[in-house]
Amino acid sequence: MASQRLIRLPSEWPEDLRWLIEAYLETPSGRSVNALYSPRFLVGLPDTRKLVIWESGVKGWSERLQPKLRKLVGV
Repeated sequence: MASQRLIRLPSEWPEDLRWLIEAYLETPSGRSVNALYSPRFLVGLPDTRKLVIWESGVKGWSERLQPKLRKLVGV
């Protein structure tokens, strides 16, 4: 496990975005030991407060999240 927390605790997030980290922490990935110790990319719908996509690391960003975002926005 990493030695330094990279993601702020929910109480440290801006109040209007706290739902996003709380939703992530309820997922299987969010319940993992390293959930707050490695970079995460979170995409949510603020109107419904629904977490849509989450990935971790550079590979997660480039190989999984970017293609999903392109498909989501129709690019």
